[in-house]
Amino acid sequence: GLSPWYIVYYTDATGLMFPILIIRLWQIARDQKSTKRVVVWYMILGFAGMAGYFIKPQLLIVVIAVSLFEVMSVFTKSQDGQRNISIKWYKIISIIIGLVIMTVVKNSVIIPSTGLEIDKEKTYGIGYSILTGLNDENDGVYSEEVVDLAQSFSTSAERKTGLWKEIKKQTGAYSLHGMIRHLCRKEIVNYGDGTFAWAVEGHWNTGQPEWSDTSLSGLIRSYIFPGGEHYLRFISFKQMIWLFILTMSLGTIFDRNRYCVKYSVEISHKNYDTETGSILMLSIIGLTLFELIFEARARYLFCY
Repeated sequence: GLSPWYIVYYTDATGLMFPILIIRLWQIARDQKSTKRVVVWYMILGFAGMAGYFIKPQLLIVVIAVSLFEVMSVFTKSQDGQRNISIKWYKIISIIIGLVIMTVVKNSVIIPSTGLEIDKEKTYGIGYSILTGLNDENDGVYSEEVVDLAQSFSTSAERKTGLWKEIKKQTGAYSLHGMIRHLCRKEIVNYGDGTFAWAVEGHWNTGQPEWSDTSLSGLIRSYIFPGGEHYLRFISFKQMIWLFILTMSLGTIFDRNRYCVKYSVEISHKNYDTETGSILMLSIIGLTLFELIFEARARYLFCY
């Protein structure tokens, strides 16, 4: 709640509501008695997940975590020791329907309402993000060199082919030790900054209108603006909080009740900690893998 990222109107702060919203929608859907209600709520979950995806792609990871949890429930045993082999596929299908509906709404309603024309030949594609993440010189963060390469192709098809050729070349250049070192350095970039890379990039503070100059704003700026009188105290405090959270989070591995796949007892739907905790952990694992594969940025963790 103390993060200055809240004052920057961008996808990081906007997307903050989606992970917890999706998890809450899943809790509501899970507790419904009627199959019809379950279907409707899972469709809403998929709809919300796709809306989040269009804001920031990694927000869809929570939906993937929910889907994985539902599929993995096949490995649980009931109280009589029998394996529960029935996967309620209508839940997964309902999520997919929700994803499709949101995609249709976006393409047929939202984008046309803006009056903008989308040039699909300008899209960078997934190859751009993977290639950025492979860049060893800057530990997988944003690279102008990769941007220039992507822009050197005139069509989307040429860009896709060219970027994937470069990905194969870059991957082949790594030894096993080199790749492990690279991924470790990317993790330091992702998880090593308690401010989530505040003031590291962008031009978010270039404009300061006169009406915003008050005694209170001056005090706040002294804490959150680089060069401010209290700035070093502020970022040090944020770093202390972040390192404390990361350290204490290691304790979750000792809580057996939160494992996603359990062979001894049936997962109780009344125990929110067990199921919700499992989905939370799956989501963070997925987010971590996402950051390791694609572009590294501490800011991308903020919406989680």
